[in-house]
Parts: sequence; structure tokens; C-alpha cells
Amino acid sequence: MHRSQILIVDDHALSRTWLTRVLEEAQLDVAGAATLSEAQRLLDDWTPAGIVLDLRLPDGPGLALAQRCRADPRTAGCAIIACTAGDHPDEVVRAFECGCDAYVTKPIDTERFAHLVTTLIQERAVAGAREAWTRTARRRGQAGGVWVRA
Repeated sequence: MHRSQILIVDDHALSRTWLTRVLEEAQLDVAGAATLSEAQRLLDDWTPAGIVLDLRLPDGPGLALAQRCRADPRTAGCAIIACTAGDHPDEVVRAFECGCDAYVTKPIDTERFAHLVTTLIQERAVAGAREAWTRTARRRGQAGGVWVRA
């Protein structure tokens, strides 16, 4: 069975280790980065299904990475989850404006967090497949389609 891959970007080693353990228990493969530049190096050669992103990193705001990922066709379909200690309403709004799919404050509920990440990955995968099917159908001159939720 294929295991989805996740990138955790957090400058606190303990947080990265703990989040890795939670997501590995949810049957996800995890890589970690402590800085934006380290994360970008990983993303240059790899496209994860999801990114868990701290917003305050030593070399810049995590939301800059979210924006780059949304602008890059290779990573535009990744699920992006902001995971941070702050919960100011303006920061939450900004995270969504920059392309995050979810905003989670620390400390997190591990069961709910793992469920959120796996659900967002699945939703993004379905949306990507739907978009690819629609593009193919349009190229072939077919219109519309029927989608039924089971």
C-alpha cells in the first residue's frame, strides 16, 4: 500500500520529532526541515502530499513557503497545514490567504491532528484527479461529467 509523504517544517527539534511520531503512527512517511531554506532544498527534488508548517522560522515567515508552494505547479496540490503557537485572528486569516488548508494551534490533539492531515491529503488527491479528468475530457471535446459521492 502506498504511504503518503509529509514534510514537517519546524525549527524546534522536539516539535518535529513529536509530530513525526504522530504522523508515522497514522501510516505516513515523514521528512523534516528546521528552516525555510532546508525545506526549499527538499522541495526542489521532491513533492510531498502534505506540508506541516510552523509560521515562525529562523530564516523567515513560514507563510512565504506556503505561497511559493501554491505558485509552483509541482507543489500546488499539496495539503498545507499551518501548525503554530499563535492564534491571533489576523494570522489565521493571513494563513488562509497564503494558501494553507488548515490552521492548528499548539499544543495539538494528536488524534484529531493525524485525522486532519490524512483527510486533507485525501481531499487534495481527489481534487487533483478530478481536475486532471476534467482537463482530459475538455481536450477530447467532452462536456461535464457525473460525480456521485458514495
